[in-house]
Amino acid sequence: MPPESIHIELLHFDDNPIGKEREYGVTEDAAKQFIANTKASVNKRKGEFENYYSAEGCASVNKKTGNIRTAYKENEFTDSVKAMREVLKKYGG
Repeated sequence: MPPESIHIELLHFDDNPIGKEREYGVTEDAAKQFIANTKASVNKRKGEFENYYSAEGCASVNKKTGNIRTAYKENEFTDSVKAMREVLKKYGG
């Protein structure tokens, strides 16, 4: 589950991000910082998306388009993401 490498400077917010609808309040710069500080990433939807997880937040990236589809702060993490973070902390991530 090591983070997948990505060129952060080429990423941009999706024109219609899910996060905007839910008003997560994450700027594009903050989302890029989440990705830069990521401890783990998870491949989703048969490789179309990569979710990047840092201590500060999470960002989901469409790997083909470079769109940051959604991003949210750590206080919005689900229980499963919190559990993953605990495992990473315990085993050096």
